[in-house]
Amino acid sequence: MKGLHLKHHWVGRLLASDPGHIRFQKAGKATVSLICAVITTLLILRVMENDLLTPAIVSGMVGLMGIMMVMDETKSQKKVTTLLLGVSGAAGITIGSLLAGSAYYISSLMILVIFSSLYFSRFGVRYFSICMIGFMTIYISSVLKLSQDQLPWFYMGVLIGVLFAFLFNFVLFQDSSQTLKRSMRSFHIQSNLTFNMLIKALQIKDIDPKRKERIEKNIQKLRLYANGSCKS
Repeated sequence: MKGLHLKHHWVGRLLASDPGHIRFQKAGKATVSLICAVITTLLILRVMENDLLTPAIVSGMVGLMGIMMVMDETKSQKKVTTLLLGVSGAAGITIGSLLAGSAYYISSLMILVIFSSLYFSRFGVRYFSICMIGFMTIYISSVLKLSQDQLPWFYMGVLIGVLFAFLFNFVLFQDSSQTLKRSMRSFHIQSNLTFNMLIKALQIKDIDPKRKERIEKNIQKLRLYANGSCKS
């Protein structure tokens, strides 16, 4: 049974479909974070008898992106980036509302933020995440043309989103040794599949273009599995 994935290609592909179930876990955390952020913000708004709905949308967006877009190398770096997303989101809300009356300034600022996200990512992946949150909040606040009385509710939404992202990413659902073990097992299965395909291809003088294309796809998948195993 242990060598079944070597005898049957489709079995190995199925066993290695998601290294350590990383994608499933991340999608689950992001979904739960979004739902909890939206519901909590809506409850607070209801208790305070406020009819605004958009703070809850912003809260859910931050809760989602706080998990999906934080891709630093170490856990400590991820924590810092998650907290910085709150600062970027609040700054975006403020600046967007202040410049909402000028389409020229808003457009120039959004272009600058996009450029910064791509340029400064050379110094660290966190700058891309921070700039993207800033871009989204600038856009939302400029379109809605928020008043000063509305800003505190949006700050609250950003804060709630960051708190739930931090809670689900670093407190309730921490990466474990079992996740790493499953990730490495999945990577080994995928690497064995790829090596077997390469060996069979080398034994054939004229390689079929379809077989060559299949090998290249497997090598690309192997890189993805390697990244997934390292990030787990």
